[in-house]
Amino acid sequence: PFDAKHTIGGISCPDTTSTANLFRSCKELTYISDEFLRGVNYLTDARKMFAHCLKLKSVPGNLFRGKIRLECVDGLFYGCVNLESIPENLFYDSPIKRFDETFRGCSSLKSIPSGLFSKNVFAERFCYTFSSCTNIETIPTDLFKTNELVSKFYGTFEFMNSLQSVPNDLFTNCKHVVCMDRVFGRCCRLSYIPSDLFKNNPIVESFNETFFGCTSLDRIPGNLFKNNVVVKSFDKTFGACYKLKEIPSDLFQNNHSVESFCCTFSDCYNLIELPSELFKYNVYVKHFDYTFDGCER
Repeated sequence: PFDAKHTIGGISCPDTTSTANLFRSCKELTYISDEFLRGVNYLTDARKMFAHCLKLKSVPGNLFRGKIRLECVDGLFYGCVNLESIPENLFYDSPIKRFDETFRGCSSLKSIPSGLFSKNVFAERFCYTFSSCTNIETIPTDLFKTNELVSKFYGTFEFMNSLQSVPNDLFTNCKHVVCMDRVFGRCCRLSYIPSDLFKNNPIVESFNETFFGCTSLDRIPGNLFKNNVVVKSFDKTFGACYKLKEIPSDLFQNNHSVESFCCTFSDCYNLIELPSELFKYNVYVKHFDYTFDGCER
């Protein structure tokens, strides 16, 4: 019923708790009033509310003002390919726990406000949040500064093709994270990883595909995983990192609980030699399937 709408003024449904998929695929929608949700008092779920609104270019900062029960914005703007900016105060009033796919595929976005999640102290998940935001070149250092309860980062920045580097303190306060899978996977221009990136994430259990397909990455810091002592899996972590020529001998020195190194360096075909003591301290490993598959040199 809303497919032909260019603008949306507002709705007044005071007892509504969910607006999930409400305007999904409204391909002609270009404008949202900042008073749009004023009459919705008990909103808890706004997942995919504006997903695939292909002509939507901007969002009012007051859209969720007063929405003190809102917990889920999964896929909120998924596939909004013309969305050009995000108001920093968009989520300020809401105790949001899930930010999965919130801006996934917003390929016209060029930046992320540093304080975007600063008031969301109850946030638990950031899975594919900015995946395929292909024009974003940098990530703010303080983006997750107040999100101390986060347990899962999965594909968060995957396919960010313009990203060249990552701030050293990006995850500093996220001490409860257990999963870092695919976080920077296929970021084809990423060439640098700071050595202290995971320093304060002591209970991470998996780094699967974390840097998979980072085809511009030419070096790995030796102490990158130094403090991640309970990691169990490094599957495909650096797979298809074509420019890598060497691996630090102490890369996995403190990861005594690892059980799997499947395809960890598969298709890193420019690797010249392997350190003889690379796995010296990984005595509980069960799987080395295809660890160096395709490393032709």
